[in-house]
Amino acid sequence: MLKANLNKGSAKTSYSIRGELVFNGQNDKTKKIDWHYREHTANINWTNNDIAVINGHSIAVPHGKFDYRNQ
Repeated sequence: MLKANLNKGSAKTSYSIRGELVFNGQNDKTKKIDWHYREHTANINWTNNDIAVINGHSIAVPHGKFDYRNQ
């Protein structure tokens, strides 16, 4: 399962979206795989069992990730 959380900004920062991959059956262990800055919503689509597209960025699950700071 993949879940996305909206992190509120402050006076000096904007909103961000962080996506976490949840490993069912492993005490719901999570792994952060996505971090978008200055976005308010997460558009999540699966192209197949191994590729998630979050706000236009393809991520190969479970090893891939997107972090706006590396762009």
